[in-house]
Amino acid sequence: MAWLLADAADVCLTGYERTMTFVEMGCGENHLAIERMLNAVMSSRMTLPVAVFDRLTRWLDGYAGSPEEPQLRTMLAEIRAELFEPVPLGTQQAQCGDVRRSAAPACSVSVARRRHL
Repeated sequence: MAWLLADAADVCLTGYERTMTFVEMGCGENHLAIERMLNAVMSSRMTLPVAVFDRLTRWLDGYAGSPEEPQLRTMLAEIRAELFEPVPLGTQQAQCGDVRRSAAPACSVSVARRRHL
């Protein structure tokens, strides 16, 4: 899992973070490497691919009851919350046009949109 995440999060790692990530993985400390990469993802507000996020969530299920689990779960919850952000009503209307003047709205309006960074 750490190698998959390293590929996905590579763009948001500094040189030092990248070096330490590979040192930790080489020492078998995958949970430390994953924690370091998740911190980098959160600080850069990068969006992880859904497939990587899902695999990471399933991987963490194998750590149930471990001392590392609560911190890693909290980090995943924060990353999940970053995937969607509320869209103010005025922004939605500006994106969709004035729906009052047409029989059918130009687009559907939702309460959340995917964040693109």
